[in-house]
Amino acid sequence: MLTTVLALSLSLIASQAADKSRVNRIFVESPYNASIIFEYANAAIPEDQPLEDGAIDCLASELRSTGLFNDVRIKLRPVADGRKVDVDITPTWVQQRESFAVEEIVFDGFTG
Repeated sequence: MLTTVLALSLSLIASQAADKSRVNRIFVESPYNASIIFEYANAAIPEDQPLEDGAIDCLASELRSTGLFNDVRIKLRPVADGRKVDVDITPTWVQQRESFAVEEIVFDGFTG
C-alpha cells in the first residue's frame, strides 16, 4: 500500500515537472561584477531545472532586499520550442552608497 502511494506521488510530481519550462541559461546585463546576482539566481532558479511558480518574483524580491539595486528586471526568453527559457536579468544598481555593513565573514579551511 505504501509503495503504491509513493509510486503515485512520484509519478504526479514527475508529470507536474514535465509541464513546466526548464531554465536553460541565466544572463546578467551589468557593467559591474554580477557574481552576487548569479549566486541568488542559481539558488532560486537553477539551470536545467523546472521553473517553479513564483520563483522569478522571489528572485527579484531577494535581489532588491540586498539594498544594492534600485530595480531588477527579469525577462524570460523561450528557447528549444518553448520547453526551456533563457533568463535575462538587468539590475539597476544603487549609484551612491555611502556606507555598508559586513554581516558575516566565513573562512573555509582555516585551521588557526
